[in-house]
Amino acid sequence: MIAQDPSGLVGSRWQAVEVGSIDVDAGVSSTLAFEPPGRVSGNSGCNQYNTTYTTSGSKMTVNGPIASTRKACTAAISRLEAAYGSRLVAAQSYGIAGSVLTIRTSDGGPLVYDALDPDKVLAGDWVVINYFRPGAVVSPVPGSTLTATFASGQISGDSGCNRYSGPYEVDGTKIAIGPLASTLRACADPAVDE
Repeated sequence: MIAQDPSGLVGSRWQAVEVGSIDVDAGVSSTLAFEPPGRVSGNSGCNQYNTTYTTSGSKMTVNGPIASTRKACTAAISRLEAAYGSRLVAAQSYGIAGSVLTIRTSDGGPLVYDALDPDKVLAGDWVVINYFRPGAVVSPVPGSTLTATFASGQISGDSGCNRYSGPYEVDGTKIAIGPLASTLRACADPAVDE
């Protein structure tokens, strides 16, 4: 038997817009994702985090301590992360109005989120800084630029020498890309060609 989700939160993803009285900068990605069974995870501004939660009606409890990565962040983002984490574990209740989730806390004001559309998260231009090759994570060949542009279900970009394009589909946190078409220019650097 599959457990029911009376809260309707499982599978939803959110982007923080307000942490207590702190407005979240557009360039900072503070996110929240509700996953089965009773797990919550996201990015608190610089670091990834996860913990568990329960709901009963509109009441919410987020269990601490929160597990988190420990990347070095700027002082401002570190302050935001500290405020975010302390308020998240102080959750008392929640409400959803349209595409806005508000978590009321016992610690200095609410957490307010906008619904996160996976297509909007990907939309725009990206530059590859690392990628996986069997056995290692590597950087692009010096002097080459690897790019990806996501728009309206299509991905396109530069693979260092040739251009590529094709469709993509998003399903929650999963992405399927392809098939891809590519130009066939001969590349001057064999390493870029590879």
